[in-house]
Amino acid sequence: QRAMGWFRSLGRREVYEGFRRRDVPPMPESALREALVNAVIHRDYAITGSQIMLEAFDDRIVVTSPGALPNHMTVEQSRRGGAPRSRNEMMANAMVVRGLMERRGRGWPTMRHAMARFNGTDPELFNDERNRLVRVTFRTGTADRDRRGQQERKTMGGTGRLTKERCRALRHELADLGCGQADLETPELTARRLYPVPDHLRALDPDVVLVVGPRGSGKTALFKAFFSNDPDLVRAVAARMPKMTASHAQPGASEWVWVAAHPAAGLFPDTQALSKCTGSDEDAKKIWHAMLVRRLADRLDGSRKERLKPILEPMAADLPDILSAYDAPENNPTAALDALEQTLQQEDRRIVVGYDELDTLGGFDWALTARMVRGLVAFWSDYSRRWQRIRAKIFLRSDLFRRHAGMGTADFAKLAATRAELRWPDTALLGMLVKRIANASDGLGKYCEGARIRFESGDVLGRLPRIRRPDDAFPLLHRLAGEYMGAGTKKGYVRNWILDHVRDGSGEVSPRSLVRLVEQAAAKEAANQSLRPPRLVHPTALRQALDDVSGGHVTQAISSEWPWLAGVRTRLADDRLVPWERQRLVALLDADWDGSWGASDRAIRPPVDRPADFLDYLIEIGVFRRRSDDRVDVSSLYLSGLGLRRKGGVKLGTHATANPGRARPA
Repeated sequence: QRAMGWFRSLGRREVYEGFRRRDVPPMPESALREALVNAVIHRDYAITGSQIMLEAFDDRIVVTSPGALPNHMTVEQSRRGGAPRSRNEMMANAMVVRGLMERRGRGWPTMRHAMARFNGTDPELFNDERNRLVRVTFRTGTADRDRRGQQERKTMGGTGRLTKERCRALRHELADLGCGQADLETPELTARRLYPVPDHLRALDPDVVLVVGPRGSGKTALFKAFFSNDPDLVRAVAARMPKMTASHAQPGASEWVWVAAHPAAGLFPDTQALSKCTGSDEDAKKIWHAMLVRRLADRLDGSRKERLKPILEPMAADLPDILSAYDAPENNPTAALDALEQTLQQEDRRIVVGYDELDTLGGFDWALTARMVRGLVAFWSDYSRRWQRIRAKIFLRSDLFRRHAGMGTADFAKLAATRAELRWPDTALLGMLVKRIANASDGLGKYCEGARIRFESGDVLGRLPRIRRPDDAFPLLHRLAGEYMGAGTKKGYVRNWILDHVRDGSGEVSPRSLVRLVEQAAAKEAANQSLRPPRLVHPTALRQALDDVSGGHVTQAISSEWPWLAGVRTRLADDRLVPWERQRLVALLDADWDGSWGASDRAIRPPVDRPADFLDYLIEIGVFRRRSDDRVDVSSLYLSGLGLRRKGGVKLGTHATANPGRARPA
């Protein structure tokens, strides 16, 4: 983070395109971040007295890492990407878990694509085996943009007609849509990738506290958009939200302050501290109350801060000391926040406090996670009526909301009744996909326009497609991959297949899975010169990409939200053909029930205590689905990732309880 902060301090330069002026950085942040991550995980830590160096010159930026290329890799192998090799496997896996790396083996291709789009140059990789170092050089500036534009016009024949060479370049751009990178995006990139669904934007209403959505539904992207404190972005999003339930100032106004309370690096207790101090839901409420006072301390008046020093001064890890001070009657943190509420009313301002990534609170201790989630919801159930100018936004995964948040109080019932649900009907999904493609590059934006997609433009959200119904997006899908999955209708329509095969067992599609399917298919077609323009993806690549998407979906779930899914995969290895009779599946899950459920950690356990209840939970979260004949099936999204295959003659079908309001392609 310090390195990226230093890079941003280098400033920007003015570039004129016709009469338009744009301010551009020396190089893409995404390429530099990838280089730094690679330097950290590949450096040779046995070389003492050395460190990773980031240097800026007039015409280049250089990243130097101690240690030659690892594991007998060559420069050419590194430049191609693909099979991941790391000198520090544990560190590389940690980077994946923390979201700093999206896909292993994609670092160098990611840097190349980013620089090609930026100024048409290629990063330079130098492996100095004698001095034991690796150096990556990025050429800065925009001198090559004119040459790149001339080359682009040449490959299009000067008439705007796509050539095979131009289609190959577009495939490279299509393979890098930024799937799953919300944690690492700049505010500008967040704005261009965010698709404002009106129902989702209800979350901006001050009366909405709970924002609930399934895994991969875009909670983190929305959280980052709100809490980036970029007023232009918040205003642009707020302009597209439905009318609020009460008369409030516009969310993007300067009177609104957005404060992220969790996650907050270094400002919140770690799992070990929480485990020692959270024996009940009431303990969790105290912790959230104390952490709120600490997070808003810089907005309290001087005398209040002085009295609250015993709560404010300890490090977050010293949670027992903080709670001891919290319980002391002379401190009274509620009175301090009441005084802040009065000040905000007098100044006509509002503070919105945000909470995200709550599933990480307890690590693998599901009981601790449950207590912390219940405590947070209970705290704001109590205080949301007390404070009108200090408001909360709690971003919560759907299964956590259903299982752990309910307290049975009237105040909680009100929070639940006004919650914003992050649901994705097909029209919104296709609109999101079109926007993501159109804003990935100018070339892909023009490609979308060639499919007669109409756009709104002119603000920070970039090209915003006018997708009022699924049919509005079909011309782009047909241009990308053709109309049919085969020679005719027998194998189905592309427009139906793309959505139906990334639905989970509940019939839901996450934006992450849909974008990744298109990315992976484009990556498989990257070098294909046989497709006739304007096709960018062959249906066969879509089918092959589905297995990659399924594998990535399961792997990511195991490494983050659902580590016990590794144990599910192991136990299903004895009967890989789906569907199963319910009793058979319960028996498979019951096998070695008391054994390890993690990939390596024996402490990992399922979130429920009985195999039959666990099966119901897996159906609830969409890993499995209950068929009309009472057998249990698995959607294509999880099939390959769990190492399963479908019995001959069993069609994919539709979940019996899928949302009746979902618009589906004809």
